[in-house]
Amino acid sequence: AVLARFRNDEPAYASLVQRLSAMAGASQDVVTIQRLIARATSQSSTGGWQGPVLQGLAQGLRGKNTDGLPFASLRSMLITSVFNHTSAPVRKGSLDLLRVMGLPDGNETNVAIEKSRRIAADLRLDPRVRAEAVEFIGLANPVSLADFLKSLIATGEALPVQVAALRALSAIPDVTVSNFVIERWPTLTPDLRDVGLDTFFESPERVKLLLDAIESDAIPQGSVDFYRSVRLRTNADVTLRNRARAIFDKRDGGRKKVVDAYKTALTLSGDVTKGEGVFKRNCSTCHQVRGQLGVPYGPDLGTVHNWPPESILAHILDPNLSISDGYDAWEVTLSNGETIHGIIFTETPSALTLRNAGGQETTIPRQDIVSLKTMGMSTMPTGLEAQIDHQSMADLLAFLRRVE
Repeated sequence: AVLARFRNDEPAYASLVQRLSAMAGASQDVVTIQRLIARATSQSSTGGWQGPVLQGLAQGLRGKNTDGLPFASLRSMLITSVFNHTSAPVRKGSLDLLRVMGLPDGNETNVAIEKSRRIAADLRLDPRVRAEAVEFIGLANPVSLADFLKSLIATGEALPVQVAALRALSAIPDVTVSNFVIERWPTLTPDLRDVGLDTFFESPERVKLLLDAIESDAIPQGSVDFYRSVRLRTNADVTLRNRARAIFDKRDGGRKKVVDAYKTALTLSGDVTKGEGVFKRNCSTCHQVRGQLGVPYGPDLGTVHNWPPESILAHILDPNLSISDGYDAWEVTLSNGETIHGIIFTETPSALTLRNAGGQETTIPRQDIVSLKTMGMSTMPTGLEAQIDHQSMADLLAFLRRVE
């Protein structure tokens, strides 16, 4: 009934369908899963609900043991969908499901991998189609295609193809991708560096190489953002964790000196209009002011207008000075080994929802949680003094302290 009433122009419908499909996947009801996949991958199905169904099933099956389930025919159906379906969301959903269910053993997979390689190498095709083919290569261990994948990560290649190739290279279960990222760091664009940094978190061996690269300045320490530095400082391996803390504590230390140096901003005249611009550029990705202007991730800064200016200044430059109740960072480890960071946005008896700094929400069934712990630090990054000079700080304080 929900699928029959699906409206493609209403995001709430896609969200509902995805959640319901995730529940179906988590139940591991083989008959229901088979029926949903068959309907969603059929070329005759219309309405826009197919992609959310497949993505929801993938979400529900993630972390589940599907080895004993009769999914052989479904895997073949999904492979066909990846290469032949006319809908990009259906092709993506099929890839997501294969990433969870795995590829079939035997010649069918070998043929599909070779077909993907030919598609990826064909410069005449749409870069998005080529990127999908590269993603398919990454579903298996693509060690035999490592050189081919590296050749796709080149300046003249379309960005979607490069990103997909870097992620596929990461599917080789060793440090091949780590050595490549470190070696090519000076030539990687910001988007590729972002993906490259994430590949280091797949194993302790890769984390060690990242820390080595930071210490040798092969990857500048400033390139590792606050949230990734938190992941390093809370690593499950005590040796790596302590080493990361020693590295990043040096960077984040000396907050009192920074605050003291910025006290001259308290003597400057601030401009409210310019301060709004400073807020939008530096703060709105995580904060709102009286329910407006930004993303409701951290506390609403409309509540600080009556604070002493020196107190607002100190909390901007030293976020760990105090952490507002409900806004401390949490780390959730799932049964499939995945780790998620964010603030706890909502809780129910059966699930909790984490929200990250971009406003993205992830709902996690409690049965999939192995551990849940607070990281004892603010989710707000330090180092804003690099983006806000003294006059801009005075303008920001004037904006935050205005009374409406």
